[in-house]
Amino acid sequence: TIQAISVACAFRNWPCLVIAPAVVKLNWVDELEKWTGCEPSVIKVIEGRQDVDGWKDAKFVICTYGLFTRDAPVVEHIESHGFETVIVDESHSLKNDKAVRTRAIVPIIEKATHAILLSGTPALARPVELYPQVSSLSKSYFGTYSEYTRKFCNARRGRFGWDVSGAANLAELHGLLKHVMIRRKKDNVLTQLPKKLKSRVLIDLDAKSKKSMAKGFPHPIRARKS
Repeated sequence: TIQAISVACAFRNWPCLVIAPAVVKLNWVDELEKWTGCEPSVIKVIEGRQDVDGWKDAKFVICTYGLFTRDAPVVEHIESHGFETVIVDESHSLKNDKAVRTRAIVPIIEKATHAILLSGTPALARPVELYPQVSSLSKSYFGTYSEYTRKFCNARRGRFGWDVSGAANLAELHGLLKHVMIRRKKDNVLTQLPKKLKSRVLIDLDAKSKKSMAKGFPHPIRARKS
């Protein structure tokens, strides 16, 4: 996160678009305020599919994957806004090249002057899952989808069309990935990670809420004495 923010601040091609899962969008706001010193007023979170006006003058615009659906007015505005720097958090969310959000987000990445994709697991299972991500960064290295899947996914015709679930020429693929990927293993960064903290938060509930929650839990089974 810090490295991505640093890249954005180094090039200063505002505004910068941040695409992230909904659960971390407010974390991005906190990190941007912390590391850039920006006023909250220049960091905007797109609130919904109809939110097309409240972020026009922002320096950082944060949106979630859930906004990229068919016929969402805000998607057209994002596409036409001309973001020169794009940060995509948890980029493995784009692993399915046929998904609506992938088809909407990849062109935004391709048009950007600077694009940073962040992921702890860029490919969950197969090389084909990497293609939408790496090709959006550099299609010249990875070729068309057909070329990529034939070479690295052992593409072959099956009963239901082309089967691209395989893997092939992995050593060559790893060599190409070095041109677009900075890979750090856990052993390399373990000393930099904060210790895991666990805390218990107690919440007071009113009588109605307690009753409502009790209905959702099964009653404990009491053993009978024989």
